[in-house]
Amino acid sequence: MVQIRVLSPQDRIMKSFTENIVEPILLRKGDGVIFMSPQGHKKMYWPPEHALNPHPDKPDHPLFSWDPHTGALLDGGMHPIDGAATHLQAFLDKNNIKNENGEPMDASEILQRAIDRFNLDHVHTKNHGLADFDSPEWRKAVVGPHPINQGSQNAIGTRGNDGLKFTYYSSKPGHEAGLFPESGAIPMNKQIQSELNAIAPGLGDMAAGELEFVKYPNISPELLSPHTYRTKAGELQAHGIVPSHVLERHGPKGLMADQAYGNIHTWETVKHLPDDMFHIPATQYSARKNKEAAEAEINQVMMQMEQAGMLDQIPDTPISLADGRQISLRQAMPNPELRAAVIHELAKAPVMQYMFAGAGSPATATKTRKIMHPIMDVEGIDLHAGHARTGTRKKGRSPHSFAAKVAEAAGAYGPSEKDPTRSAMADVESDFVANLSDEDRMKIANNRTVFESIASMMAVGYGHNPDWVPDWDNLPTSAHVGSQLVDQIINTEVTPHWKNRFHTELTMAPMTTEEMPTPPGGPGPAIRDPEPLPPPAPAPPPAPIQQPAARAAPAASRLAVERPITTPRPLHPVIQEAREQLSALPPGREQTQMAEELRVPQQIRQDPRAMGLFTDPAQTRLDQWVRTSLDQHDMLDRIEKAMEEMQLQDAKTDVNVLKYVPRKTNLNLNVESDVALMASKTGLTKHDIRSLAVSKGDWHRVAEVFNVPPPVVGAVKVVFS
Repeated sequence: MVQIRVLSPQDRIMKSFTENIVEPILLRKGDGVIFMSPQGHKKMYWPPEHALNPHPDKPDHPLFSWDPHTGALLDGGMHPIDGAATHLQAFLDKNNIKNENGEPMDASEILQRAIDRFNLDHVHTKNHGLADFDSPEWRKAVVGPHPINQGSQNAIGTRGNDGLKFTYYSSKPGHEAGLFPESGAIPMNKQIQSELNAIAPGLGDMAAGELEFVKYPNISPELLSPHTYRTKAGELQAHGIVPSHVLERHGPKGLMADQAYGNIHTWETVKHLPDDMFHIPATQYSARKNKEAAEAEINQVMMQMEQAGMLDQIPDTPISLADGRQISLRQAMPNPELRAAVIHELAKAPVMQYMFAGAGSPATATKTRKIMHPIMDVEGIDLHAGHARTGTRKKGRSPHSFAAKVAEAAGAYGPSEKDPTRSAMADVESDFVANLSDEDRMKIANNRTVFESIASMMAVGYGHNPDWVPDWDNLPTSAHVGSQLVDQIINTEVTPHWKNRFHTELTMAPMTTEEMPTPPGGPGPAIRDPEPLPPPAPAPPPAPIQQPAARAAPAASRLAVERPITTPRPLHPVIQEAREQLSALPPGREQTQMAEELRVPQQIRQDPRAMGLFTDPAQTRLDQWVRTSLDQHDMLDRIEKAMEEMQLQDAKTDVNVLKYVPRKTNLNLNVESDVALMASKTGLTKHDIRSLAVSKGDWHRVAEVFNVPPPVVGAVKVVFS
């Protein structure tokens, strides 16, 4: 039975406040944009002045296409709009999308329709409209704030108070990696998705799963320029070591030569893992992801071994099943029924996750990362950094990328005194293992034997090294030269020649119907008044995909309607007065005492970040959550409803969620057959489905409690919303 920890109202308030207000504003998105070259890898900040063309109608050089070592401008780069067109065109061609004339669909036409739709939908089009696709405005380099915290897409800022259109987004002020251009601006991403869905039902949803700039309003540097990469949070290793999987995908060829360890796969490193990884807990939780990943990989290797006549090379290791059957690995693996039974028995072991499902992203607290991260933080690990690379790349995050780090840690530990064919890392004992009984230790020893046999089978079947071990006599004495980040100076200021091309939320064009001032240097490219679009036509029946019919002219009455101007709701006077009084006091005991007297919730008082946000006069978005009530339960209710709505809207367009959604519509949580259908679709029990449907809060946290993938939570919510 699934166990759910119920938070107190106070805890839930603070959790929602932190996750939805504090954390988005203090978000640290990645470790910076890096440029990779044989001369060393450097972080990219502000391009040189000669990248900018002062003429308003002449294109600037693409912002991420320059060498930070020399300042030289490089060929092969694209501005964001052209990058979006290029990658969207590849997507359309791959899926054989044709227009009404049977010709390949033109991506630029879709982008133009998305621009038109954006301008029609935007409540402040006069100041924040988008220029046509072929306008020079899209090829100028102007950096603005990312719209992540600007509320509804129909009200985001796209221009500065000088009229210049944002074509790139900067890192957030206070970013740990400094202040720098971080991504390209594609503010009409939702409209692109809608236009694609109008061409063929589900096409836009598919694109959102494959193309970053359809799911989000930005496009990353690696999609715009060779040898650049926008890192994720925590992706750069200690002392600025660029991970091998980044260098392999985005760096120049030849950078990964002369590595001490070379290509590494998870199954090649299993024997170097500590005992904790082989413990199978007695607790009840879902291991579906581990089972699915293991079944897919083992089925594949069995097919290859059978075709090659290698089944006799499967280790003849004895295995005891829970039902009392005594079999061997060699008997079980070729037999689909027995193979499934063995995988089911072993799925809960962390090593099963490590081998097949992977350790997950650095921000995910998987069992593998919880166990291995403290162990891998060993003295001298920096000398081994960059000397192993991902053995086999996969779509998304390959499990073998973490194995490369494990191999480096194994080398840092040196040989085991008990067995020199293993790393001393295998001998590390955690507090958990030290407190186990002799019987439990025996079980772990047996599990280790079985898993090492499975690992050997995988390595032999794929032609990898089942006996991989670092060369103890020739260990690295320094980090791999081709992996090191050089000159890690953090740039916290805007380069002077960029000051007229850089905007913050404070220097955006006003959200009014008044016209903007003419940009400096003369009038810029005119923005076309967008044609209102008719309501989307109903989805056509399955047939050869064709471009939708040309849009009809809208009714005249529609043109005459003025959009109402929305303004933020003012805070309750009591809340506003409290913030003013508290902001006048320095952080500390006196401010905390005053906050208590003013009835500020305890959870805010006790969190310095939350207090800083609450007292900041520049924070204008607090009204979204506090509204006009100081009652904690009312605040909680509003927060929960807002969270559910935001998550639900995202889930409805997430291709990873939609694959769990049944074709049958209008499912009802009170209808037993409907709940059973969803349970069958997701591999859960009906009780779990009902529990997920009524759960509240961050769906990723809910997923952790249930030990299910977040898309499953989203699917249940979408189906029964």
